[in-house]
Amino acid sequence: LFVSIKKGIQYVAALSPETLLNRFNQLAKEKIKSLENSILESKKVLPKLMETKFASPHKPRIRFFDGNEGIKQILREFSRSKIQSMGFTDYEQMPEDLLKFIRAEVIPQRKKLKNKSMFIIPDNKTNRKIRDEDTKFFSEHKVLHFPVEKNPIELLLFDNNKIAFVSFIKKELFGLVIESEAIHSSLKNIFSSLWIKEK
Repeated sequence: LFVSIKKGIQYVAALSPETLLNRFNQLAKEKIKSLENSILESKKVLPKLMETKFASPHKPRIRFFDGNEGIKQILREFSRSKIQSMGFTDYEQMPEDLLKFIRAEVIPQRKKLKNKSMFIIPDNKTNRKIRDEDTKFFSEHKVLHFPVEKNPIELLLFDNNKIAFVSFIKKELFGLVIESEAIHSSLKNIFSSLWIKEK
């Protein structure tokens, strides 16, 4: 039935089955469209919800990054640190494309923020050469004699609470960032002790 009111008088008319079916179809299409939009919005916020699921005020936040592009994302974040950053690295183990990326994007950003980094590096020919070019890398390097010759993992300390581990091994090219003031502080103490000790 179709009901309308004109000048206070109520008119009632019967709708044809075809018209009624069309209206039901239109209503169904609108509901389906609304549901599809809701699903799309849910997909957009799902990553944030997953982070929240594993987040805890009592546990460090851990983020994983895969491959060269993932590592570059970590290095970009490192370059934006507003406090002095530091770490352990080995340029001899670093893939050439990542070294080029550091020169092209990371170093200019650090210069822009006037954030001169400090690195402890193993004693090898490549590292000694880079140490002698500190001004180019906008960094200060100190060479340390490690018990193990190769050091395929880079450790970066930046901001007040971020620690990054980056693997340079081809079959394990990945990185992870831990956000924890306690871990950051402890590793910074270790770094500072070695830095002061090594002339």
